Amino acid sequence: MREMAWSTQLQPLEAPGEYARRFAVWTAFSDLFLDTDTDIYFPAVLRVAESSGYSGPELEEILWQVASCFGTNLFSVTGVWDGWSLAYVERSMVSCASLSVPRTIWQRAWVRIALSWYIRPLWQTIDARLTTELKAHHTV
Repeated sequence: MREMAWSTQLQPLEAPGEYARRFAVWTAFSDLFLDTDTDIYFPAVLRVAESSGYSGPELEEILWQVASCFGTNLFSVTGVWDGWSLAYVERSMVSCASLSVPRTIWQRAWVRIALSWYIRPLWQTIDARLTTELKAHHTV
């Protein structure tokens, strides 16, 4: 398994337990790119993100990674709306991870430009809810 070419702050996938931990977040975040009202997925996404042990910046980076693999679904006339199989999420994320560095740079640029209208407010919502949830757990 190769380390993700775009990752700048995440542990290598080969680190003990890292692949399973990241896969859970990939799967949860991929639901946010279905061609349907994704608000119903927020509670599960927040639970997975909170229990992952990743920091806010790490979760944001993973969200952008997932966006680079699944974001095009938001532009499809016949986008997937009924969910991704676990095998498909894994295949897609591993395939995106093994792209050559030059293609990954262009892909990242495209995602940042084409999906920033969706990702920025989405991340702000996730981050705000996570922060609220984490604060609530620390005061109990």
